[in-house]
Amino acid sequence: MTNWAPLEASYEIVETPHPIGPLSVLLSPSDQYVVEAGNTFEISLTVNNQGSRGAIIDIYIDETSQAFCQWCLNPYERLALEVGHSSEVRFKVAIPVQTLPGVYDYLIVVDSPNHYPEDTPLRYPATVQVLPPVKSAVNLNDATFATRPETSSDQPIILEPTIPVEMQVIVHNRSNRVDQFRLEVTDLPNNWYQIIYPEGLGELGLVVDTEHLALNPDVRGVIRLVITCPANALAGQSLVTLRLRSTNNPELLLMDMLYFETPTVYDLKVRAEAIIRKVKRQFALFHLHITNGGNTAREITLQAQEDREDPFFTYQIEPLQLRIPSKTTVQTILTASPTNMRRRAWIGGARSVTFRLGVNDHHGLPLPEAPLAEILWERRPWWHIALVILLGVGIFGAVAGIFWWFFMRPPALPKVVEFGSNAPTYYQQQDDFVRLLWRIENPQQIHTLEIRSEANQGTSATQPIIYDFSDGTPPELADYCVFEKTLSCSNVFTSARQPGNYRFSLTVLPKDNQARPVVAQTAQIVILPTPPPEIRTFAATQPRYWEALDPSLLESDAAATNPAADTMALNWQVTSVDQLSHLSLVGRLANGSMISPPQQYDLAEGLPKGLEKFCTLTSTDLICRALPINARTVGAYVFELNLFTPNSTEPIATAKTDPVQIVPAPVRIETFTINGAPAPTKYQVQESQDSVQLAWRVVGGPYTQVELLPNPGSVPLVGTLSYPLTANTQEVVILKVTSVRGEQITRSVTLNALQPESRLPSAAAEIETTLPPPPSPSANSSTPTASPAPAEEPSNPESSPASAEEPSSPESSPASAEEPSSPESLLAPAEEPSSPESLLAPAPAEEPSSPESLPAPSEEPRSPDLP
Repeated sequence: MTNWAPLEASYEIVETPHPIGPLSVLLSPSDQYVVEAGNTFEISLTVNNQGSRGAIIDIYIDETSQAFCQWCLNPYERLALEVGHSSEVRFKVAIPVQTLPGVYDYLIVVDSPNHYPEDTPLRYPATVQVLPPVKSAVNLNDATFATRPETSSDQPIILEPTIPVEMQVIVHNRSNRVDQFRLEVTDLPNNWYQIIYPEGLGELGLVVDTEHLALNPDVRGVIRLVITCPANALAGQSLVTLRLRSTNNPELLLMDMLYFETPTVYDLKVRAEAIIRKVKRQFALFHLHITNGGNTAREITLQAQEDREDPFFTYQIEPLQLRIPSKTTVQTILTASPTNMRRRAWIGGARSVTFRLGVNDHHGLPLPEAPLAEILWERRPWWHIALVILLGVGIFGAVAGIFWWFFMRPPALPKVVEFGSNAPTYYQQQDDFVRLLWRIENPQQIHTLEIRSEANQGTSATQPIIYDFSDGTPPELADYCVFEKTLSCSNVFTSARQPGNYRFSLTVLPKDNQARPVVAQTAQIVILPTPPPEIRTFAATQPRYWEALDPSLLESDAAATNPAADTMALNWQVTSVDQLSHLSLVGRLANGSMISPPQQYDLAEGLPKGLEKFCTLTSTDLICRALPINARTVGAYVFELNLFTPNSTEPIATAKTDPVQIVPAPVRIETFTINGAPAPTKYQVQESQDSVQLAWRVVGGPYTQVELLPNPGSVPLVGTLSYPLTANTQEVVILKVTSVRGEQITRSVTLNALQPESRLPSAAAEIETTLPPPPSPSANSSTPTASPAPAEEPSNPESSPASAEEPSSPESSPASAEEPSSPESLLAPAEEPSSPESLLAPAPAEEPSSPESLPAPSEEPRSPDLP
């Protein structure tokens, strides 16, 4: 079926979106469609995303098209398009069979508010021509009508603008009654047509105009239809519906179609309006007015070009592509910018540049002749010419200056750029000299260099040094200097090597005798004297140590590790040992009494023997770490380190440690067994046994007191005993340990020798507790109890509270200030000063006969951090 549209002069054509916009839309059908009532058709829409980002696009039938929205099965669609992708959307429209014939408008909207809000929504208006359904059969008595001339889709009537075309509608009344007929035209505006009915006779025989056609039965009549196409009608084919209504039979509806075609008229005009025509450095501006006087929409592309190979201006038109509806004028902007500012005229008047406005039609339709436009490019101002003249004068002066510089100027004098020392400070102990450096420009003009120095009081510290450059670089500077564009010298030795402050001056005598000498001076250079020996650090590795324990009291693994952990050790660092002959180490008690003769270490032959494992000797320092000292007896000790030079009998430096404490070791019951098994809380004696074998091991210092109660009383720290039993008795045996501080630990066992028939309830229990002295508030202790309920013995003896106790109060330490019984064992004897083995090797501690012989500590002992 051919698509037809009504000829409607007031029909509005909306401009298609700009082709360079982000969204390109292709609508099919473009704006007109013809369908019979009761049928279904599709509207196809292809959208292409030509923008710079992906977008969500909404496509829908606008709500203003109410009837069309009701017919459309899917009036809303949404697309997600990436850049450069396209997609197709189809709207299915079902026309109800009861729809009246006619032309219905609808509007399709393409919108992307989130991604292209400045370029959307895009609106596409269109119409659909609804034809009546299949015509009903005509009854024999129904009226009929026909049009003359006949029209069809292949032979439409040509409507020239403003020229009327007359049509005849022949009506045949086939009924047996007089009837009146009226003609209706539904698809044309009222100003397009005129219906003329035959004249009738009125009263008194007057001829009057009527608004209907009256026909007698079986009579034919003619209704004239005059159609006049206005000048602004659009080109194209149109379809008009004719309806004939009967007065006698209102339900009778007779319809027919007329096909018309309006020829195409092409009338396109382009006019350039100059806004900025005269330019200097900025761009020219024109408004282009394009008028479409034809009766069809035009799609064109504009361009501007000069009729020369190398144009003066570049032209930009925005927008470049246009769609111009019929009888419409659109406007675009043209800007012209100079391609090269150097082509601007220097003299004369303004340069006239003519360019042509070209038009290209997208569909190859006829185009008008391209109009011309003119730009006036003004010449340069006068001060540009002045600048060129000044530039020429400057170039001439520069050439003259270069000629004078290379051929006529006098030779440059030497210039001292840098003069100083390789180091700001030197050290006498390194036996170093002051070394100088300098850098002199124009060295070819040097005749003599002279170096002088001044010491602290302004007297000459060294003899002047003179270098003669008359024959080139002196041989004595050949190893220190580089003679190129500049004379660069470094590490030039001087005779300054004694401690003091120096300043050196450099005097450069040019070859030109009339030139003044160039003098430069260094900053102050210092040679530091050798520093005297110094004791940087001297201290014990920790402030407190446990007293030495007898290794036989400990288990094998504990005996191997415990002495080393409790060994007193010293750290020290001595500087400038190259100036020392020897050093001595003295040990004293806190009251100042010496415990042994001083131990001397001779440094004449390097690191003394015996210190290899603990000390490091560098060129200047002696560093010792954890040097063991054989001091294991309870007390407070102070050690003194003295430094001696070869020519001194008195020490040049002395350092003392802070008092170092050796505190009594905590006591604990290591083992307590009956017949080789750990002693339980209650032990049942067999009838055949008359004694049990008791064994114990107590870890503690030499002043620890051990008692086995009720008998035999005092016993050694480690021992065994065959304990006799009395038949039919129950006896409690208690192992009691008392430390030198008065702390007590007990372990008890009940020996039950009763026969089964005379057995009594248990009245004793194992008690193991620590009794600290009353003044100490922090010691963990418990009072022994006489309750008959036995206390369960811990499975591991080392977990008893006494095993983790540390000394907590000065009252528990011995009050005697006597020295240990063997003080010579702390340091080496005086007759062997060169052998340090007596200091390093630990000696076994002798057990004194009584605690009163312990030396009293000088301060309150604290628990050392023992491993």
